[in-house]
Amino acid sequence: MGSIGKEERHAKTLKYLEHGGLTIPQLDTLNVIHVAGTKGKGTTCAFVESILRQAGLRTGFYSSPHLVAVRERIRINGKPLSEKKFAKYFFHVYGNMDKHKVSSTLFPVANLTSYAVFRKSSYLLIGVLV
Repeated sequence: MGSIGKEERHAKTLKYLEHGGLTIPQLDTLNVIHVAGTKGKGTTCAFVESILRQAGLRTGFYSSPHLVAVRERIRINGKPLSEKKFAKYFFHVYGNMDKHKVSSTLFPVANLTSYAVFRKSSYLLIGVLV
């Protein structure tokens, strides 16, 4: 987010959530494992996701960037989100933002799309790969 300050980033994030059709209380219902660091986030998330699936839990996985298609950023139980489901959630979020005249890049819209999808999953794994 460049050179903007912490408060401005926080306000921008809340605006994206609100106009993307999500609320903080909705996000609070998610079970989240957030993996951070400089190296190995994707591998760590893949291992944790595999362990949770083997234990019988439903999992959601989000990583960025994608390699070929944007929908591969979001996986449910180890499988990429279908084109139909991705389009449904993506355009719901994008439509809400467009209705409120909020411009954005792909990154926040894809994040919000994953949050909307994962509201139905047991775990959300985020591996933001830079």
